[in-house]
Amino acid sequence: YGTVVDCVVDNNSVKNHYYGGGIYMQKACLVERTVVTNNFCRNYTYGNICGGGTGVYINGGTLRNSVVAFNDGNKIDINYVLLTPAIGVYANGGTVENSTIYGNTCGNGAYAGFAGLTAVSGVKIVNTLVVANGNPETGFVSDFSGDETVLDHSIVNPPVNQYRLDDSGIPVPVLGSVLVDSGVETSTSATAADLAGNQRTLGAAVDVGAYEFVE
Repeated sequence: YGTVVDCVVDNNSVKNHYYGGGIYMQKACLVERTVVTNNFCRNYTYGNICGGGTGVYINGGTLRNSVVAFNDGNKIDINYVLLTPAIGVYANGGTVENSTIYGNTCGNGAYAGFAGLTAVSGVKIVNTLVVANGNPETGFVSDFSGDETVLDHSIVNPPVNQYRLDDSGIPVPVLGSVLVDSGVETSTSATAADLAGNQRTLGAAVDVGAYEFVE
């Protein structure tokens, strides 16, 4: 249980086979309008194994209107990490809603693992943007792994002309983007604010990702 709202979770680490370097979520917890960045995986005694969810591990609860970005599964003394679940978000339960998962980095060896989002059957990934995760050194793209049926009005790896990067390097929608008005209304859409504090559903429908498009 617990609530994390309007916070920054930055530069934490997870080692060995454990989960949740930045945030470990379970049961009925809520993480909202929170930025989870620059958390990393390190390894000491379990070969090249790291548990996953280096940014956020979800075993229950809701991650909403948040950004999970620039978390690193390659920040260890060896050149790869054997990682089955994702570096950014490993959703083993619960809900990811109106969030952005961007620029998370996996290893560059034979067992690079997954960088962006791993979601198992039964979780809900709603109105969420997953883009540009992988390994920029090798060009390896690894945005999503798992059960694609859990993706509800979420967009994976749209073209780069569908968004711009804000001052923090996070994708936000541009005019005419596929992200704009492409979401589905949820129980919180009418009253929620996006990560910047803007009202949700400014247009015909809620936008995809952590930010609403504002002209």
